[in-house]
Amino acid sequence: MARTSKVSSYDRAENDFYVEPAWSVRALLVVESGFDRPVMDPCAGTDTIPRTFRDAGIGAYGCDIVWRSDRQLAQGDFRDTLRMWRPTFIVSNPPYSSWEDVVSTGFDVGAERICLILPARYREGQDRRAWYRRYPPVRIWDFSQRVDMPPGGKAIKKGGGNKQYAWFVWEKGHTGPGYTGDWLPIMEKRP
Repeated sequence: MARTSKVSSYDRAENDFYVEPAWSVRALLVVESGFDRPVMDPCAGTDTIPRTFRDAGIGAYGCDIVWRSDRQLAQGDFRDTLRMWRPTFIVSNPPYSSWEDVVSTGFDVGAERICLILPARYREGQDRRAWYRRYPPVRIWDFSQRVDMPPGGKAIKKGGGNKQYAWFVWEKGHTGPGYTGDWLPIMEKRP
């Protein structure tokens, strides 16, 4: 169920490569705990998510479809990576054209919890209604602050963000109905 609509005020980045700020990952760590095994980001981009988890003392590793010499990431399509590594925890800023595949493939390979940062508007839509009935999120955490996600690898001045984002959380065995959640705490926007 691929979607190709524009999700950013920027020109569409190749491979949907948009960079999440580290503070947005730290906000998730305030409300989600229990990461007692390494966390995997199968769409690691600039390695922000794995690095932020490691900075918090939680084991984490990442992979990306594009190899960039400035990062120490394995290369590979996220589906192949998930099938090979079979992670317990997945935390990612996936390509918005295939985020549903990250969730379904993640659960197919045995993940227990999947956290994705997505546009908040992704909780609505007729097509998503049927998909969410199969994969209902257990929690959705809304940002109190605007998140700026500029295209990666480009010298674009970061702004205040013009989209609303949220962390969507799925857990193995959750069948719904509905989800809980709240506002994420206000975070210091440091690198």
